[in-house]
Amino acid sequence: MTGSEPVTKEQKTIRIVGGRSSGSRRRTAAKAVGVLLFLCFLALALVTAIRLTERKEGLRMHGSFFEEAEAGHIDVLIMGSSHVINGILPSRMFENYGIAAYDFGVRGSRPQMTYWILKNALDYVTPKTVLIDTYYCTADYHYLDVPAENYDEEESSFVLSFFHDGIDPFPLRKNKIDAVRDLIRDKKTRAEYYFDFIKYHSRWSVLDAGDFLGLVGKGRNVYLGADPVFRIDTPAYNYPLLPPTEKLAEKTEGIRYLEKAVDLCLERGIQPVLIQVPYSESEEDQRASNLAGSIAEEKGVPFWNLQYVPDLINHDSDLCSQTHLSAYGAWKVSDYLGSLLASIGMPDHRGEPGYERWENSVSSFREEVRSAITDERDVYSTLMLLQFPEYRSVIYINHGAWVLNDSFALAQLADLAGVRRGMLYTDSGQVSDNQDTPDSDWQLNYQDSLLIVRDGSAQDSLAFLGFTDGFLDVPFLKGTENETTLHYLSTRNWSSLQMDKNSTVPEEKAENLLSYYERNNVDVQILIFDNETGDFIGEVTY
Repeated sequence: MTGSEPVTKEQKTIRIVGGRSSGSRRRTAAKAVGVLLFLCFLALALVTAIRLTERKEGLRMHGSFFEEAEAGHIDVLIMGSSHVINGILPSRMFENYGIAAYDFGVRGSRPQMTYWILKNALDYVTPKTVLIDTYYCTADYHYLDVPAENYDEEESSFVLSFFHDGIDPFPLRKNKIDAVRDLIRDKKTRAEYYFDFIKYHSRWSVLDAGDFLGLVGKGRNVYLGADPVFRIDTPAYNYPLLPPTEKLAEKTEGIRYLEKAVDLCLERGIQPVLIQVPYSESEEDQRASNLAGSIAEEKGVPFWNLQYVPDLINHDSDLCSQTHLSAYGAWKVSDYLGSLLASIGMPDHRGEPGYERWENSVSSFREEVRSAITDERDVYSTLMLLQFPEYRSVIYINHGAWVLNDSFALAQLADLAGVRRGMLYTDSGQVSDNQDTPDSDWQLNYQDSLLIVRDGSAQDSLAFLGFTDGFLDVPFLKGTENETTLHYLSTRNWSSLQMDKNSTVPEEKAENLLSYYERNNVDVQILIFDNETGDFIGEVTY
């Protein structure tokens, strides 16, 4: 058919139908693309909603674990409850020994939970050593969602929430499914652990900045799973220490899961070490820990029960609560653990590329102490922070202040002065140690003023109690460019503290560091200096 030939009716019909068919396909394809884009957007929105509404505690604490595990950097894995979260600092282990430890503690974790969290963690990392805390070995029940004797509904509710914190960060794989099936009896409750959106989808009303930061991988814990406490919440009651031979008569469910955790490590060729982080431990808890020591002996693995290490911590002043170490108590315990781990061959990674997260945790810890030490939180917290060796201080307690009759504050002041609680003062103002002096006598001595000059460490501290016959000359900031002499006078109606020179001290304080005219009714004045340079950092008063 040529271009001049007429088009028949049949040919027109074919062309029209063909044209409509081609346009329809284009429209169908466009609709398909639109539907696909909508579904992709819907899926993205759903995933975003799930990630936004889920509780971020687990990811906040342990999101960095998966990155460091994949890189093969973790030599020591620390497992347990909040005792290890608050009480063991990977930053301190790295700072002094170069040990690359990760703290996978979970608040409220019973040995039942610790075993399964460990088993899930070992899907991603094979450390050289695992430290397993023996707290909560008194837990004598299996299912976390079934109240039992000495395990009521309120406690069960808390524990179920803590289990979320520990297991939620792990993807849904066989060991996570097995963990939930083993520890949760109710099938509906199990589903909340498999798909945590079921649990958290209604959190819209309580979302905060942390939820949005967590959405983009920010706001994570900088202490490699640890969470040091830079405050004193409440002074602890100190239970008497039982001998190691006093143990529980029978194994609990917690002890049996502790055994399973040890066996799991041995099967994987990993060195397990049972530990007991020191705290004010009840007699029943002590017996359970001592039984854990027998388990360690039976299986031929170490048990480092830090409750029995002399002078490691001061139970009168190194706890931030009844059961947890303060940041300074944790700093001391972690340094001791680091020395033990170094002695069994843990490598030193200081200066090696790839360990920046550990290096950053060291600087972050120092920065947080520096920030907290001049923050007037409370007397207990400030006195705790003054223990860190980066600081020198002058502590003045006014005549008859309440601090001088407070047993916890007295224990802290004794630490800072470098003496035991039963201490006497010679006529010259030097501190002497007398272990036979009853606490009551010591407290009765504290009805006057007290000055403690801590010049680098407790060994370089001086303390002066009561009134002076004239100015006492006290060397201070020794070994720094600001080395100077303090001149201290205390009378019934007046106290004065003068300093020969220090260009970093504000001029208005030069005549009397205590500013006693304006502050004669202030109970506590603390002057804080940098240990290395002797520069004045700040002042806090209470």
